[in-house]
Amino acid sequence: MDRCRKEQTDEVRVWSIELWEKTSGRLVACIMSLSVGCIFHDYTTATFVRDERSAGSLLSRVLGLLLERSGYKLWYWGFKNSYMNEFDAYGGEMIPNREFWNLWEDQLGKASPADLYCAVAPGQTLDL
Repeated sequence: MDRCRKEQTDEVRVWSIELWEKTSGRLVACIMSLSVGCIFHDYTTATFVRDERSAGSLLSRVLGLLLERSGYKLWYWGFKNSYMNEFDAYGGEMIPNREFWNLWEDQLGKASPADLYCAVAPGQTLDL
């Protein structure tokens, strides 16, 4: 996956969005994703530290902000789990899997609206 991330093309981009705890240096949450054109698709998420800070939820909210600022039009989560209900207030909607893949195919070969690394470079912090 790291090789795919380093050898990016306009066809399919590979992303690892990570939230690190500054004081300990621990990885507390991550979102692994792919994108084509203006569509972003996370294929797995993980929260490694579960406490009152809700690192996974926080990372999802930050990523949503970055995607919006970067010009992405669709963020596909795949199957909706119950914990995702908290995000319905932000305009989420269910689309059939087949419809998603038709949209994905339509975006193949189209340039992404912006590089997320322009919003936050690897190793840098984000000022919300």
